This record gives sequence, C-alpha cells and structure tokens, in this order.
Amino acid sequence: MKRWSEIRTHHGMEKLFVDGAPFLAIGIQYWFDRCNRIRDFDYLFAHTVRMGLNTVFFPIRWAAMEAVEGRFDFKPLDHALRRCRSHGLRMSLLWFGSNQGSFNRPVPGWVRDDRARFPRVVDGEGKERDTLCPSNPRLLAAEKRAFDALLRHIAAVDGKRHTIILMQIENEPCLAMRETRKGSFEELDEWILRCHCPVCGAIHARSGVSDWESGVRALGGHINALLADQKRLFPVPAYTNWALSLPFAPRPGNDVELYRQIAPRLDFVAPDFYGMTPGDLAWTMRTFRLAGHLPFMAEAPTEVVGETDKVLYLCVLDHGAQGYDPWAIDHSFGWRACRDQAFEKPPVSRDGTWSDVAVRYGRAARSLTSAMRQIAHATGSAEIRHYISHAAPQRLEDRLWGLFWRWENGRDGKWVIVRTGRDDLTITGMDCVVSAYPVDPRRTLTVEAGRWKENRWIRSGTVPVRTLEARRRPDPMPVHGFDLADGRAFRLRLARSQGR
Repeated sequence: MKRWSEIRTHHGMEKLFVDGAPFLAIGIQYWFDRCNRIRDFDYLFAHTVRMGLNTVFFPIRWAAMEAVEGRFDFKPLDHALRRCRSHGLRMSLLWFGSNQGSFNRPVPGWVRDDRARFPRVVDGEGKERDTLCPSNPRLLAAEKRAFDALLRHIAAVDGKRHTIILMQIENEPCLAMRETRKGSFEELDEWILRCHCPVCGAIHARSGVSDWESGVRALGGHINALLADQKRLFPVPAYTNWALSLPFAPRPGNDVELYRQIAPRLDFVAPDFYGMTPGDLAWTMRTFRLAGHLPFMAEAPTEVVGETDKVLYLCVLDHGAQGYDPWAIDHSFGWRACRDQAFEKPPVSRDGTWSDVAVRYGRAARSLTSAMRQIAHATGSAEIRHYISHAAPQRLEDRLWGLFWRWENGRDGKWVIVRTGRDDLTITGMDCVVSAYPVDPRRTLTVEAGRWKENRWIRSGTVPVRTLEARRRPDPMPVHGFDLADGRAFRLRLARSQGR
C-alpha cells in the first residue's frame, strides 16, 4: 500500500510529509471517555474547525471496539472519519489498548475479568497491580488480533481517502503511575521498575539487565510485536506517548534512547508536556530530539495556567514540532488538575460555550494554519523568522528582506514571517500590530489579507497605505499597518515603482 504520510529529512531536519508536502498536525484530542457513543462527540467537529485546527486526535478504546470477544464495532470510528472528511480535517488515530498510563481501563471486560488468562503485574512485595503483564503472550495475541482487525478495517474504509495520517499506539505506557499525597501536593511517584511475576522473573534472570531496563524491554517489546503488520496493512507513521513530570523523570518502563533499539517499528516517541516554563519545554523537546525522535507534542494542557497557545508556538517555531495535541477539547486538564484536583471549564462545553483557553488556542492555531504549508516548508531554513512574547508587551524594530518593520506586541504577542518568494512575504500571528515600509524608496509595497490553502493564496482584502512624514527623507513614507488579531495571514509583495 502506498504511503501518503511519512517522515522525511527536509532542510536538515525530520519533518512530517502528507501527500508529498510538509504538514503540521495542529489539532486537539477528543476525550477518550466520550468517544464510545456518537452523540457524545459529534458536536465537537464544528468547534474543531472554528478553532482553525487541521487534525483530530481521535481515541479508539479496545473495550468499546470489542466488547464481546471476536465481535468488532467500528461505527463510532466510521462516523468520525466521515465527519473529518466533510470538515476537511485529518485524523491521528489513538489506540487505547492494554496500557493506559499503567491502567487497564481501555481493555474489554472479558480481558479485565479473566485473571488466569491475563495476569497482572506483580510488584516487589508480591502484590498484584492494575497493570496487565506486558510479557504475557496471551495478552499480545488477543490485543494484536483486535489491533490488526482495526488496521484492516481502516485500510478498507480509508486506504484510498487518506484521512488518517498518524497512529498512536497505547497511551503513556508504563508499569506504574500512581498519585501519592505529600501534604497538599500530589505526585506521580509510586514506581514499579519491573514486573515480578514468574514469567517476568525468569526473563529478567536470563537477561542480566537492571530492573529498569527489564521493565523497558517488556513494554517496548510488547508494542513492537503489536506493530508487526502495521506498515503492511496501513502504512502511516506510528508513535507512542510518554508522560513526563518534574523533575523530568520518565515513568518506569520508558527510556528515550533504548526504545530506538527495543521498538524499531515505532517511528517515534513523543512527550506529554504538563510543565510550567519555556525552560521545562526546551529540556523535554531536546531530550527526545537528541534521541532521534521526530519533534512532536503528544499532549499539552487545556487549563489556563498551561498557556497552550504559547506552548503551540514554542513547540512549532522554537523546537520544530511536527504535531501538537492538547488534551482535550471537551475536558480540562493540566498542572492544577493533577496537583489539586481543581478542574476548570472544558475548552468547549456541551452547550457550545468556549473557555478562555479555547479562545486563545483558537487564535494561535488559526494563525499558524492560515499559512501551515508555508511555515512547515520553511522551518529549519533561513526563510523564516518568529517572535513569542513572554507576558510582557514590547516594541521591536528591524530591517528585514527589503522592509523596515515595527512590531508592537501585547502580552500574548506572537508572529511568524515566511519568505515565500524573492520579494514575497507572509506574516501571521496574534496580539500584535505591525507596520512596514520599503527600505528602497523606489519600491512599492502591497499588502493583502487572506490565507493560504496549500499553495493557493485566497485573498480576503487589501491593507490601505498611509503616509508618514520623515525628517531625513524628502518624500513621505508609504506605510502599511495591520493588526494580527483574527487568525488571518497577510501577504506582502515588493515591486518597482512605475517610472523608476
């Protein structure tokens, strides 16, 4: 089967290509608890489009797909695919199988209830935990049968439509993720390095590796075996996501570099980021990139303190992320929710109202998707410049690509300029007022508002010229001023003045 979605090296960095062109998967995840019944998620597609997003990160829970062993129900997925196509959205399909942050919540009841056939992880004290033992061959056989049935189904219904461009395998797979309270603070710090059941004990004894590596090999080996036929059946990039917590320790069973050896069928591993500062983010993205993984943000906060609009810009423009996926459009989660169990309004409520997070994220996302292909193509080259404000208004001035520029940035100011031709520039952003005029007075500048649809410019209006008197120039300066506020892009083109 032909690959319509793949990872290529472009401008010296790995990028996601879809249908032969660079692509940024800028989207949002739908809450896994609400994707089992069509009526619980159907209203979200219109809001996804209003936010200016181009990708739906859609979960499939094994329990909902195979509630009865051997009988598969794909109706919610088929509906989601139809809705994505009708709204011009792509999809990353998230497989919630046997390990959701060490919990077995996504598995069917017939798996959860049969402890003899599907044994649990055993800790060092001999106690059974909720996690299903990843070394159990019967678990692998049952999950792979279900996962391969999913692959065959999407190959039949989407193999020629190419709505699905990515697949996430499991969700934050690890051997322990428990919250323990220390005073008023909750931490994810109850760690089980490996399973101590008889099967895992024998494997560990033969291996001669540390407890940590033994746990990594069990989980990574299960995922790699699960993917044995994935590229043959439905050849899109496959990844898994990991939860990170301060001070930046991966969960047991995760190892950024070792997974490249243990699970080579994974195209990349991506972080879930619920940190607090740009420094936290830089550390996280650099860690995964240095280990050879495609820059990608698999989860990000949907509460106000998480500033997901700023993290989007930082991920894409500072760190070259090829995808960005806040969790979730219908569920608020982040630092405060994890620490204090204090939940805010979801970004989109059932009655259709938006939270401040949705408004700000929508502005940021619309600005990037208004010139998505141009930004994706230029990233990593000298043909792109950007700025991200860190909660302080600031005025910047520069001489760049034949123009004098002035940017007056608000506290949320963000912008990106892409050189789309020799004398052809595109700028987009939010919370910023821009002024520009030609360095060479013999040249004229035209500015149009609009957006790019792939490589076609769709104009929505022109920006009028105003003139300013300048002390050191004999003629008034023709200046264009415009407001980066509503997600539009602006195209600036320089030309020779007539008669000069």
